Amino acid sequence: MEVGTISVSSSGEEKPDKVFGVTRLVENPPAYADPAALEIAAARPEGLENKLVTMAKSAQAQAEDAITGLVPYAVFLRRAEKMLAERNEGDHIAVLCADINEFRKYSHHYGFSISNEVLKRFSKVLLKYMTQNGMCTRVDGDYFVVIFQYTHHKDLLKSISAMVHYQEELDQKEEERIHFGTTSGLYLVQPEDHELGEILEKADLARRSIKGLRGNHYAIYTDELQKERFKEEEVIREIRRHMQDHNVEICYLPRIQGSRDNIVGCKAIPRIQLKDGQYLESEQLLRYMERGGKLEEFAFYTLANVCCNVGAWKAKGNQVIPFSVEMTASQLSTKNAVALIDDIVVTQNRLEPSDVIFEFQERYFTEMTSVFEMALEQLCRKGYQVVISRFGSDHTAIHSLRNIPITGIKFHGEHFAENMTNDREKIILRKIVEMAKELGMTVACGGIYTGLQEEFAREIGCDMLEGEIYYGAMRNNVFEKCFLTDK
Repeated sequence: MEVGTISVSSSGEEKPDKVFGVTRLVENPPAYADPAALEIAAARPEGLENKLVTMAKSAQAQAEDAITGLVPYAVFLRRAEKMLAERNEGDHIAVLCADINEFRKYSHHYGFSISNEVLKRFSKVLLKYMTQNGMCTRVDGDYFVVIFQYTHHKDLLKSISAMVHYQEELDQKEEERIHFGTTSGLYLVQPEDHELGEILEKADLARRSIKGLRGNHYAIYTDELQKERFKEEEVIREIRRHMQDHNVEICYLPRIQGSRDNIVGCKAIPRIQLKDGQYLESEQLLRYMERGGKLEEFAFYTLANVCCNVGAWKAKGNQVIPFSVEMTASQLSTKNAVALIDDIVVTQNRLEPSDVIFEFQERYFTEMTSVFEMALEQLCRKGYQVVISRFGSDHTAIHSLRNIPITGIKFHGEHFAENMTNDREKIILRKIVEMAKELGMTVACGGIYTGLQEEFAREIGCDMLEGEIYYGAMRNNVFEKCFLTDK
């Protein structure tokens, strides 16, 4: 069972300032390093097509949608299949899959009455613009599907463009207190298409291809999207195979303080060599980890391997320096994530929580969920260090410093490259650094490749620095020999 949240405003304002809740049953932690589990996961069927039958048989799919009043999902499937079977030559049919951007924030932050209002409003928009000759259903949560007939392609594009513009007009009205963005994928059914599952999968693929953009956007399926999707799924399967075979290489990027000889920490960087010889590193792997939860266990797998290395260093009598591992908000929000982290670090490898720094990119703090916030607080209470990385890229994480015991912030040299000539930006960043230090936080900067970036980082007050300008990421044995043996 999962209990949602209760939002409370102690000041009488519309936006709550207290959020209570998430209670869940305790389940066994994921088998982050179990080869059998990884093999099963690698072979697991993907896509909407394999979920259709299961969803259609559920009790929810049989009942009318009490929130939006749309037709039940099971009824939608039967009517959609009939529409496909009875179409005449020359009929044009399209399928739209759509969802609401970052929908969970409405129930987590504002309560279920607001989230239900968002669902109602979007269903009315779909009914108004997309169902003149069709029907709409809410499959699950904030996920909607529409099937409809159209006359000409230009009329179809006019309808969906009008829908997008209408939503943007609503957002601009001051009296509208609920603002939300949507992502839609459109598939134009071809004469040779007969399987509804495959048609829905293609519309959903178009939706997923632009997922993550802010505002209201739509994409139309093309064969190129399908090729990219197949390529992405193959890469994900290859990553899983590397995990199963323990072929993920972990490199370490030294972190300096003051002079380049003063190594005070390191960042763990996983690397995977693909069949074509190219390497996947942190940023690319992070993007795959964020796509649909198919690699949620990768961060725990990386942590386990890093802790094993560090534990071996410690057993040899070397002094352990703090190491950082990147993680996504969804990975930390999985069930029992903090307990699993504690088991890996403390129980299995006998390391101190203070030895581990978890880096979360700033964008995860833009729309903070209560699950993510509670997990961060648990980590900090246990003594782990939590750093907001790529800090200052859009100045959205300042509020998190008020409520969560963050231990540090970390800038990135790439951001500096765009702002080094902006005096106002320099003043803002310098004041942020002063504030962070006054709150007792560490201040670091990664991604330093040039002397100008280093100079800017030091000028605004960054204490610790990482980047190719000092040392590149190096393999486990090289890092140990160069920086730990004489400690």
